[in-house]
Amino acid sequence: MWSNILVRCNETSKNLQSASLPLDVALKLVDSLTAFVKDQRDKFEMYETTSKQIYPDFEYKTNTTRSRQRSSRLIFFDGATEDTQFQGREKFRTEVYIPIIDTWIAQLHQRSKAYDQLLNLFEFFSRLSVWRTEALEIHCQTFTEFYVNDVNEKELLVECDHFKHYLKKSLVITYIATICITL
Repeated sequence: MWSNILVRCNETSKNLQSASLPLDVALKLVDSLTAFVKDQRDKFEMYETTSKQIYPDFEYKTNTTRSRQRSSRLIFFDGATEDTQFQGREKFRTEVYIPIIDTWIAQLHQRSKAYDQLLNLFEFFSRLSVWRTEALEIHCQTFTEFYVNDVNEKELLVECDHFKHYLKKSLVITYIATICITL
């Protein structure tokens, strides 16, 4: 299990450290890693079978030295419920394997939210040439609300609008140059 997950995490981490990686691709990488780890949650039997092939004499410890008692102060409407105590294989699966996977998934969701927030703030810069003025105003407002002390909304809007026109002219010139070269 560790080998499969850690290899995928390492490869994803290497890609995320690339300076030229677009934010939307970074978000997709983290989301795909999350889906991969979620998929591993249901593969306990496969990993157990593989481990038994490597270590055929292995057996789960079935004797418990301490049992966990439920607090007697936590009595709900229907009264106290009996504690379920797992032994051996099921105990390992519910107390070790599943919590590891669930913690990993929760951490990846947290990272995904961070990338999503960055993408929502900065993505509009990559599409300046297609935004209409009204949509550009909304994006500039959102951006300046986040960076209140650093960016002036009106100045950002004017600069983005100017840069939008520059990009359109630049694309036309590039297109014309490409046609002339191919002729």
